[in-house]
Amino acid sequence: MSENELLSRSKRPIHLGVHVGLLSFLLAMGIMVGYFSYRGYSDSIRYDYMVHLKGIIDFVLTQIDVDDLEECINTRTVSPKMQETQQLLDDMNDTLDVEFIYFFVPLNETGHDSALYVMTSNTKEEYEAGTVRSDVLGMLSGDEFPEQIAIDNMKAYLGEGVSYYITESGWGKQYTAAVPVFNSKGERFALLCADANYDEIYKMAIKYSILSASILAGIGVISIALFMRWITVKVTKPIRQLEDRALDFANRCDGSADIDSLHFEAPDIHTGNEVESLTMAISQMALSMQEYMNAVLNAEEHAQSAMNTSRQMTELALKDALTSVKSKVAYDEMKERTESEINQNLAQFAILMIDINNLKLINDNYGHEHGDEYIIGSIKIVCDVYAHSSVFRIGGDEFVVMLRGRDYDNRDELLSILREEFDRIATEEEINPRNRYSIASGMADYADGDTFDDVFRRADEQMYINKKEVKSRLMPYEN
Repeated sequence: MSENELLSRSKRPIHLGVHVGLLSFLLAMGIMVGYFSYRGYSDSIRYDYMVHLKGIIDFVLTQIDVDDLEECINTRTVSPKMQETQQLLDDMNDTLDVEFIYFFVPLNETGHDSALYVMTSNTKEEYEAGTVRSDVLGMLSGDEFPEQIAIDNMKAYLGEGVSYYITESGWGKQYTAAVPVFNSKGERFALLCADANYDEIYKMAIKYSILSASILAGIGVISIALFMRWITVKVTKPIRQLEDRALDFANRCDGSADIDSLHFEAPDIHTGNEVESLTMAISQMALSMQEYMNAVLNAEEHAQSAMNTSRQMTELALKDALTSVKSKVAYDEMKERTESEINQNLAQFAILMIDINNLKLINDNYGHEHGDEYIIGSIKIVCDVYAHSSVFRIGGDEFVVMLRGRDYDNRDELLSILREEFDRIATEEEINPRNRYSIASGMADYADGDTFDDVFRRADEQMYINKKEVKSRLMPYEN
């Protein structure tokens, strides 16, 4: 620094020097608040949209006839049910916070003719303006689906559950939720997507970040005004020290992501006047700002921890602790969903009742620890045979298998395999007696006019018939 610059600095008014230091400090804290606020708000808003879009997708899937839609795709014809689905998408587009809801069939990942367009939602304004898509069940060109979108769509189509990704095309930048659509046989045939305007997500995060920074700026402006009222005399050296420390703090704050390192090192000033009070006030304000930012980050961590804990508790409630199959709570939820399907004439399922034989004999002769192993071993065989179905433990030795999809289609064959396997194990002399698993099983199909309890009762009756037959053929083994 030259002599003239030093001289100019030494002649600079004290209130100007204080202003520069405090404004630099305020700017640095504004940058920090804006950065962390934007990150927190954008993550929160994106999560809210994930939940919102998933809810839209789940609702659409409960309202459509998947087999009819698949037939329309295969024949390139529009059925009355497909027209009803189009009306549903249009109504949801007009009433919900969503940009597009649409069906299509991914064909490749090159971006050229990469998808077969099925249908998309349209707003009332688009109908009035005549700008709705008219090429229903037609090809989508590479201009409409660039290569990266084609790749993301194919991954979502081949995946399990809901996929989320950002797309950018001629329709703008969208935040997309996508899920494969399966027919009643469990075969995927299309992709259902719901889009939100990503620019709106970005704008909302910016808006809230600016609001947070503005609040900080307001606090800073008030603080500066109070400080300047306190300063009535000029004190050169202490003010220069204070200014140097404030600028150093501002430089460290600018762009730093480590809040714990942003500690204001106050100069050692004992003037007994307003300068000393100002030093203490700035130190306290810096500490308060640091505590505020730590509180913001801690709140975010606690919210995430609470969400993870809630998810873990839900998973534990839905899972049987001993066998790792689904629990009675999960069974009750499945029953409620199935009854809803029955009420909508959408149900197609069968129930398999399982009751483990000889459990009391095992417990009495070998102890309850081996009894638990006997239950685990027995139900593992059931799970292996019915690999595509949900198995529920509804009692100590009672289990239910809900047959849908391919296991439903092959239910008679699978039941024969299951019984043959348990007959083999029960009669195998080389197997330790306590591992000769035996079960009774009974199956019943859903028919029109049935309630869920009707099917359950028939399966239970068949199970007891099978239990008598098994006991007549296979006497309980000796100790």
